[in-house]
Amino acid sequence: MKKLLFLTLSFAWFGFSGPPNEKYKYQDNSLVLGDTKIIITDALATDEVIKAKVFIENKNDYFILLNPEKSYYFINGNKNYTKESEIVIPPNGKKGKVFDVKGPNLHPDALSIVLDGLTKTGNEKIVSFPDTKIPSKKKENFGNIEVIVTDVDYDHSDKLHIKVKIINIGNELVILNSSVVELSENGNTLNNIRKRTNQVLIRKGDSENMGLTFQTASKGGDKNIVWNDAFTTASTLPMNPIEIGIANNNDLLSNYKYCLGPVLEKSTKKTDEPLAINNKNKTPAEKKEPVKKSEPVKKDVSSSSASNPPKEEKRAMEDDVQELHAADISFVDEGAKFYALLIGISDYADPGIADLDNLPVNDVLSLEKVLTTNYTFNKENVNVLKNPTRREIVIALDNIAKKAGPTDNVLIFYAGHGHYEDDNDIGYWLPKDAELSNSSNWLYNDQLVASMRKIKSLHTLLVSDACFSGSIFKNRSINLAGASDVIKKKYQLPSRKAMTSGTLKTVPNKSVFIKYLLDRLEKNKIKYLSTSALYQSIEQPVGNNSNSLPQFGVIQNVGDEGGDFIFIKR
Repeated sequence: MKKLLFLTLSFAWFGFSGPPNEKYKYQDNSLVLGDTKIIITDALATDEVIKAKVFIENKNDYFILLNPEKSYYFINGNKNYTKESEIVIPPNGKKGKVFDVKGPNLHPDALSIVLDGLTKTGNEKIVSFPDTKIPSKKKENFGNIEVIVTDVDYDHSDKLHIKVKIINIGNELVILNSSVVELSENGNTLNNIRKRTNQVLIRKGDSENMGLTFQTASKGGDKNIVWNDAFTTASTLPMNPIEIGIANNNDLLSNYKYCLGPVLEKSTKKTDEPLAINNKNKTPAEKKEPVKKSEPVKKDVSSSSASNPPKEEKRAMEDDVQELHAADISFVDEGAKFYALLIGISDYADPGIADLDNLPVNDVLSLEKVLTTNYTFNKENVNVLKNPTRREIVIALDNIAKKAGPTDNVLIFYAGHGHYEDDNDIGYWLPKDAELSNSSNWLYNDQLVASMRKIKSLHTLLVSDACFSGSIFKNRSINLAGASDVIKKKYQLPSRKAMTSGTLKTVPNKSVFIKYLLDRLEKNKIKYLSTSALYQSIEQPVGNNSNSLPQFGVIQNVGDEGGDFIFIKR
């Protein structure tokens, strides 16, 4: 489970200015709007002051920005504006601030807080910033982003410490993700071993100082900072205001007249965000009846399967069978290729990391056989890496990115040790040359995602059979219940998804996940098998026969548009 950033800006809370008077307390309240949660706590009032702690929990993959100067308390029919500084909530973060207003007679039994001036980041574009040579300290400018290396220093253990100043010259916003930055040294790629931080938002004209630390082989010599996808430009998109009521008790709140109620009824402005009003305590007459969705048309399903599969597997695969006679429809580009990178690591150079009895290597060889025998993966397009180093994995990922075109399909499979840092919320693959004493040769999720972003295929599917493999997801999984997309449509839409053997738990050395994955691929009788159907067919048996539950979901910010990787039988 991700650890959410919890930050409350310091403000005086007790000891109001002026003569002491009675304090009125309000009940806490919260509102959930999609993947955004607003929490109001510790709300107090006197005749002269109202204060409340307002927390915004952002589980989206974009930043949320709030300008409190446009937000207000709605008290006795009047708007009382706050005057606090801007709040920036990063993806999967939580931030809070004390909102207060001053004035006479400010102690109503019920009131509301209206958060206006909300925006979010959108229209993201990755900036492929060129490598920066070290120790050169000259300014470099690309994509209206200026990079200045301000300090380069080695310590006694040959660790290289670099300080960099990032200036956003001409973009509305720049999102800086320092966790994907690497150092190239004599053909080797090194991880930044400084503690990772959340993504940072840099406004036009502003700057950000960034520190990097690398465990180098030697002092001196030419080295390059490799930025990967560290820089993303974005713009702000408006969000609708959010109103939350607070009161001394629920009965008072149930009859409270909200400020935004009339706006909701009269507004004709089209937006992509619902107007959020907390009406959970309103009377039935005040609530709007939800629009009922029409029932889906049921179709007859032909039962032409070879045998009687388990109920869950049958239901998952019926979605593919019932809507498409695959042999009658040609929707795959004739020139489309299926590439596979299969990585198995059983033996480790560090004696402190337990070997895996050749199991992962045998697993990838078995997977290679079923893909090239039963499905449209040609042997020349399948690369099997047995016990590779980190450098070999990165090179293989780069090579597949150079080969795969916009109509091609890419499968990446990993079996081996994994590691998860709970404090920093970072998951890793451990290549053959990984060392327990330092993480310089570990391959962490952000770098893996950055490498996948370079692959311009139609579909990219990551399958990971390792401890803590579920940490690749920002959102743990996707809901597949009732999936009924036509296979043709699934294939035409780009997809970037992952299937993993577990969430944030360890998985057994002898993999139950790969056992059922191979079994379902080998026994499949369907011409066009979607990954979502494949996942549903293995989810329950893996969960029933191991201590880990597999996961399937979208890899965020890599280009998924709702499609699916389709396994096509020969």
